[in-house]
Amino acid sequence: MKICIITQSVDANDAILGFFNRWISEFAKHAGKVEVIANRVGAYAFPPNVAVRSLGRERGAGRIARYIRFFRYTLYAIRRSDATFVHMIPAWVVLLYPFALIFRKPLYLWYTHKSVTLSLRLATFMAAKVFTASEESFRIATPKKVVVGHAIDTELFTPGAPHHNPRELRLLTVGRITSAKDTLFLIDVLDALRAMAPQSVHLPVVGAPRTERDRAYAAEVYRRVADYGLTGSVDFVGEKTYTELPTLYRSHDVFLHASETGSVDKVVIEAMACAMPVVTTSEAFRGMLPEAYRAPKDVKKFAEKVAALRGGTRDTQLRNIVLEQHNLTTTIARIAQIISDGVKK
Repeated sequence: MKICIITQSVDANDAILGFFNRWISEFAKHAGKVEVIANRVGAYAFPPNVAVRSLGRERGAGRIARYIRFFRYTLYAIRRSDATFVHMIPAWVVLLYPFALIFRKPLYLWYTHKSVTLSLRLATFMAAKVFTASEESFRIATPKKVVVGHAIDTELFTPGAPHHNPRELRLLTVGRITSAKDTLFLIDVLDALRAMAPQSVHLPVVGAPRTERDRAYAAEVYRRVADYGLTGSVDFVGEKTYTELPTLYRSHDVFLHASETGSVDKVVIEAMACAMPVVTTSEAFRGMLPEAYRAPKDVKKFAEKVAALRGGTRDTQLRNIVLEQHNLTTTIARIAQIISDGVKK
């Protein structure tokens, strides 16, 4: 099977999409040839059967130049491939659909977000299948929807020995500083924990604002930290690469998550793969996580859940959930098999 993969970024050092390099390497195990087209390209190391083309954003190429390259590269790749897999951008499926029809080559989409746009509805109609991580991650009712779980590299995200300091509760949160992640709520929780936990509390915030709206929200977060007198307890450490995250998960006690996206957030699954206890308000984890790790969107009750975990423990049950439901190797193998079966029809 020859497959064309279209994605936003191919760069192992990309703080958001660095994980996708591992996806490509896994796809290469199930295809004779993989042609990758990305908006921007940075660091990568792939097997010989993988070819990568960039639309040139990393070189400063403008939108018109990138669109010209997009159509030139994809037209060539679709003709040579058996199927095309598009990662997270429904509009690309819409743009490619006429060529897919002409050459009779199926399109497949990966999508994980609560928003349902016109382009997503069109892409769903045009795609052969839409792969997603959970029921909540794709909110269009269609027989084309295939829930496969997140593809987490469980050889990279592994447990380590707890580094517990009985005098300090080391918390962690990872994600963009934005209202959808509700960082303000976590600052309120930390303030409540100061009066509740017998030890000092410390929260590194791994991530950064990315848009003007995010930056305005981040300014409010910084003000609240100062107003609460938490400057010494909260560290804004910025973005970290995909390969830097496992060390952070292993060296902290409890992962905090208050995202409003309504879907199974990948960073929570990564923490679980490291057997790290988590506390989340997301309803998407209701059928996955035990009650001890789920909290309502209430500052006091959330803080009580965190305090009850005490720190210094690891839960292999959490890792087993990831191994069974969100493993990189089995997830990509399943996607590749479904694509292969579709090609043979």
